[in-house]
Amino acid sequence: MNSIRRISVIAAMTVRAAVRSRVVLTLLGLIFFVILFLPASIRGDGTVEGYVRILLSYTLGAAAALLSLTSLWAGCAAVSGEIRARRMHVLVTRPVRRAEIWLGTWLGLVAVNAVVLAAAGAVTWGILRWNMRPSQLDADETGRLRREVLVARRALPPRPLIDAREVRGLAERWRREDRISGEADRSAVLEAARRTLRNRAGAVGPGESVRWTFDPPRAFPPGRPLHLRYELAASELGLVRIRGSWRTADGSFEQQVEIRPRVEETLTIPAAAAGGSGPIELSFFNEHDREVTLLFPHESDPELMIYETTFEVNFLRALLTVFAHLCLMSAVGVAAGTLFTMPVAVFTSSWLLLLLLCGGFVSDLARAPDLKGIPRAARPAARVYFKVLDAALSPLRGGDPLSDLSSGVSVTWTEVGGRWSSKVLLGGGAVALIGIGALRRKEIAALG
Repeated sequence: MNSIRRISVIAAMTVRAAVRSRVVLTLLGLIFFVILFLPASIRGDGTVEGYVRILLSYTLGAAAALLSLTSLWAGCAAVSGEIRARRMHVLVTRPVRRAEIWLGTWLGLVAVNAVVLAAAGAVTWGILRWNMRPSQLDADETGRLRREVLVARRALPPRPLIDAREVRGLAERWRREDRISGEADRSAVLEAARRTLRNRAGAVGPGESVRWTFDPPRAFPPGRPLHLRYELAASELGLVRIRGSWRTADGSFEQQVEIRPRVEETLTIPAAAAGGSGPIELSFFNEHDREVTLLFPHESDPELMIYETTFEVNFLRALLTVFAHLCLMSAVGVAAGTLFTMPVAVFTSSWLLLLLLCGGFVSDLARAPDLKGIPRAARPAARVYFKVLDAALSPLRGGDPLSDLSSGVSVTWTEVGGRWSSKVLLGGGAVALIGIGALRRKEIAALG
């Protein structure tokens, strides 16, 4: 109990220090400035759905980015700043363990993040509700907003158009024909073969069709419409619109569409067209009036969106996943402040944040068949380096919850638990062990 009390006292001291910090107060002021004025400064597509997506994705995303910087700065200053100002000297002379100092400092920053994030979420929610008032939107616009954006739907992927045996066969044929270099990574070659076959299978020539099959879950919500989210490309550049039609296998539903190439579209399918509990089969027919091949890009298979829960629950889940990231950033900042002086700590923690933001680029390098920008002799070592770095960053990455929130995609409790496990327990725990170990070995009296 005494240990918990000491940790809580240190956490309260950290909160007071963060509140007194001009840098922290400036960043917090920027957060609320962004929330209030960013949606008005960004020009969307002119629809209420576009405005709400900007409000949820860009605004909360910018607030989360600023909070990450605030967490890093406050974490670095919480230890290194206290040592430099010689306030830490008084603290370590008392019967307080170094681990309690570190944990109390981290929990104080976590508490600040929790309050500010909750306030940012509440302000965003209030702006959203204010703009949805009856005098602002009519019933049709409100209903469309509730169906398209303010909802939580699960993305159901289709069955693959190709199987693993075809992919392996094409990769082996490439090797026999010497179409790839001998030093190319096997997984990268298989991925290139998969993309090639997938593009062939997803191509729809004039008058042809392609069938997509979806396996709905057992707990399929009855009486609710489905939404098919898809994207199409065309073999001819410069086309403004392309034409086709979607049909179910039993003919109970048919819808002609005229859409823009390379723009994500959403098709509403009545609940009655879903049929029974078996697979849902949807075919797309190329009905363009010119000899044009249409293509479902390999990186974006169509997805069948199924209702899961309300937007309010999804909003809470998205904020919880953002909060997990902020807990990790606070731990990184405190650990950096423990290991280094203030300037070095800020530089190191900012570099780690940038590395996390560039995780997708690192993943692409780890899977690239050839690292052409690197000398040939250094490519094996570079490939190993990027693979190790990608493996280290992969538990800390994840989807973008705010993008899912603004797109009406469900942020599941499984994703929330996975984010907390990887970022707080795994990542934060490892950082805490490093920081506590460094603080125990640091000679406080010799510093400052």
